[in-house]
Amino acid sequence: QFLSPEWLIAKRRYMMVIAFILGALLTPPDVLTQLLLAIPLIGLYEVAIVYSKWRNSKCLDDVKLFR
Repeated sequence: QFLSPEWLIAKRRYMMVIAFILGALLTPPDVLTQLLLAIPLIGLYEVAIVYSKWRNSKCLDDVKLFR
């Protein structure tokens, strides 16, 4: 599975760095606006991790149902 929760958690540090780089590139040279862009990106990544865990456990439950 491409977006497994383990893979997303392992790449969390890189994503945070990328979020701050995007914040620096896409906003004016102001720290506050960079944070205002980076923090929601990090939040969305965390939501993706939670969703992936939920989806993975749901798929495992479905597999157990058919065994």
